[in-house]
Amino acid sequence: MPVLSLGQQSRSLGPGVLTIGSAPEAGWRLIEYDLEPVHALFAPASGGRTLLSRGSPLARVYVNGKPLPGDVEPYALAYGDTVRLGDMAEFVLRERAHDAGSTGGPAYLHDRHRDRLYRLTDETSIGRDVKCAVFIQDPEVSRAHAYVERRKDAAGKDGYVVSPSGGVTMLNGDRLVTAAALKEGDEITVGRTRLRFSWDTPRHGSRPVDAGSAPAAGSMLARRAAREPTTFIGALESRERLTRDSRRRIGRRTAVVIAVAALGAALVASYVQHSLPEVSLTTTGTAAAATTAR
Repeated sequence: MPVLSLGQQSRSLGPGVLTIGSAPEAGWRLIEYDLEPVHALFAPASGGRTLLSRGSPLARVYVNGKPLPGDVEPYALAYGDTVRLGDMAEFVLRERAHDAGSTGGPAYLHDRHRDRLYRLTDETSIGRDVKCAVFIQDPEVSRAHAYVERRKDAAGKDGYVVSPSGGVTMLNGDRLVTAAALKEGDEITVGRTRLRFSWDTPRHGSRPVDAGSAPAAGSMLARRAAREPTTFIGALESRERLTRDSRRRIGRRTAVVIAVAALGAALVASYVQHSLPEVSLTTTGTAAAATTAR
C-alpha cells in the first residue's frame, strides 16, 4: 500500500482520498505549516498509481521542486517523488511503509479467518508439520507445503519471495509454480487458508507472534493431525473453491441489502397506513360541517 511520509510521520493511501490541510475536516491536519484549509488531495488509482490534486486554487504545490502544472491535474505521482505543500511541508511518496524507515523492518502473514498474525523470519516454512513456522492444521495442506524467504532485490532492498514446496499453492488466485516476489496485500492460499502478506502491523486483531511460536503447534491434537495423510486438491478445484467462497460472500451481502430494503418498505407502508385514517376523518368532519352550515 502506498505511503506518504512527512519526517517521522506517515499515512497510508487508500482506500478513498486523503486530504491534507489546516482545517479540522482535513484527513491529515497540519496546523504548523501555514496550509490552506484543504491544501491537496491524494487518491490511489488503478495500476498502483497515486493521483495528486490541489484542494484550493490558492494552494501552492510543488512536485520534485517544480510547481504543479494546473493543466495536468490530477497529476500522476511515481514512487520516490517529493511533494511540497506551501513552503515547508515536504512529503515523499513511498511504495510501502517499510521503505520509509531503516532496512530490515519486519513483515507479516495475517490469517484473518483465524485472526493469527505471524512475524516472518529469514526463512518461514508453511505446512501441517508441527515443526513448520506457520502451522496450519488442515488435511489439504502438506506437511511442508510452501515457504517464504527473505531476499534482496536488484536495487538492494529487502523483500520476500514465496515458493511452493509440497502442495498446491495459490498466489492471488493463480497457481504458484516458481518463486514469486511478494507485494503489499498479496494473498497466499494453502488448502482452505488464506495468508495476507503485509509490511504493516494491522491496527486491529491478534498480537503479532514470531512464526512457529503459536502454542497450538505443540499440542497432542496438532501432532496427530500432522501424521494424517494429505488430501491433495488440484489447482482447478482450488480456484473453484475460491470462486464459491467469493459467491457466498456476495450472496450474504446481497441478502443483507434486500433485508434492509424490505424493512424500509415495511416501515413506509406502516407509516402510510396509520396516516390514512387521520386524513379520512378530517375530510369527513369537514364535509359534515359544510352540510350543517347549509
